[in-house]
Amino acid sequence: MSGAVARRYARALLELATEGNVLGQIEGELKYVLAILDASPDLKRILFHPAIVVAEKRNLVEQVFGNQISALSMNFLNFVVDRRREIFLSEIIIEFVHLANEVRNLVDAEVVTAVEFSDEELAALKARLVKLTGKTVNLKPVVDPGLIGGAVVKMGDQIIDGSIASKLTNMRDTLMQIR
Repeated sequence: MSGAVARRYARALLELATEGNVLGQIEGELKYVLAILDASPDLKRILFHPAIVVAEKRNLVEQVFGNQISALSMNFLNFVVDRRREIFLSEIIIEFVHLANEVRNLVDAEVVTAVEFSDEELAALKARLVKLTGKTVNLKPVVDPGLIGGAVVKMGDQIIDGSIASKLTNMRDTLMQIR
């Protein structure tokens, strides 16, 4: 159910943000809200508690975010609280960012390597991913010495595994089946 709720609310906000030509601003504000919620377990506990009345939750949202975000974002947060969907807020924000990236023809990708890639290697990989996806690629490099060598690229629900560790595991599995 949370996925359906998140998609429905994120799409509605996306339409409003796109119509108002404030997509980037709203995305930034929602990421700020998510960061504050993630950093404050007490705030989350109060906001998500079912016994606390809506009016108190709205007041809390106003106190914490009132001067920090736009009227559209504030109205959206209040709407979510009014509908008692605040427990899904993180998922809604994540879905909103995903949908906003689709609108902008942008894809986030993570490349995990055993050693740090040079700027030239990252640029070459990014160019390949742009050609492969036809989208603008936001590439985030991560170093994991456990890969031994090669790289693993994660884009959305797609994984391209070119790591040495994976190849060794596949080779071991193949050899074990031959016995």
